[in-house]
Amino acid sequence: GAVLDKLVSLGSNQLNGVRFAIENQERLLDKARADAVTDALRKAKLYAGAAGVAVGEIVSISEGGSYSPQPVFARAMMSADAAPVPVAAGTQKLSANVSIVIEIQ
Repeated sequence: GAVLDKLVSLGSNQLNGVRFAIENQERLLDKARADAVTDALRKAKLYAGAAGVAVGEIVSISEGGSYSPQPVFARAMMSADAAPVPVAAGTQKLSANVSIVIEIQ
């Protein structure tokens, strides 16, 4: 909020957005990818067991799009004596989606 207030007080009248990023994002995404593969294999074994078949060799693994939501800000008209620009605290979540093709026996 204070940074946005400073920009406006210095004469800025147009902002093209605020972006929040996660430091070391690749390391965290790699953990999410590994967790996604582990979960997919667990589910494959569950489905195979319920169907009365066995899990075979992995044929292929592909990654779908990762999702990293960004905070959304509402526009508000500000007067010279208005309160500082609010910036809500929050969290960001990283996720990974994988598809695994596995032979059944």
